[in-house]
Order: sequence, then C-alpha cells, then structure tokens
Amino acid sequence: MARLVEPKSTAGCGVLHIVVVMRYEVIEVIDGTYGERELYAAHSCPEMGAGRCPDVPGKGVRRFKAGDVHHLRLDQRSRGGVLFDLFSDKRLPRYRATCASLVPPESP
Repeated sequence: MARLVEPKSTAGCGVLHIVVVMRYEVIEVIDGTYGERELYAAHSCPEMGAGRCPDVPGKGVRRFKAGDVHHLRLDQRSRGGVLFDLFSDKRLPRYRATCASLVPPESP
C-alpha cells in the first residue's frame, strides 16, 4: 500500500497512449521486497482512472488525488505508451501499475 503524494496529469489519452509517473509514499509492502520510502509508479491514461485490483478490498481509482492510499500491483516491465515522467531527476526505478484499488479511509 502506498499514499499518493504527487499525482501528475497530461492531456487526454484520446490519440496517444500516455503513461504518467506519480510519486507515492510506501506504507506497507505486502508481497515482495522494497526498501525505499518513496515509490514511482506509472499509470496508463490516468484521466481514465485505474482498474481495481482483484481480490483486494476497495474500489478502482476514479481520480488520482494526493493523500489517497492505493493498493498497487506493480510490474517492472514496460508495456508501451508515451512515458510522461516529471521525476526524471530521481534515482529510484519506475514501476508500472497494473491495477490500483482505493484503500478505504478507515484502513492504514
């Protein structure tokens, strides 16, 4: 789980497949290992929201808002699209979000 710190946006995804990098604060790593406090996750066409992660409580992300907590499934492989990365000066790797569920406010 990670709290969205800096959402980013671009023009609509009508003609181009835009992939936008956003900055997260790591709250908890549920599966795998990740030792950093910040995470840079790329979302496909963020103006369209993000599909819900199956088998995880919470709804899919309809709008990316700073402060919201997301349960993310991440992949290190690139899947195409035009990458929009305003954090290119940061040394941490980029991950591709394959899904994102909005964690209810009463959760961590």
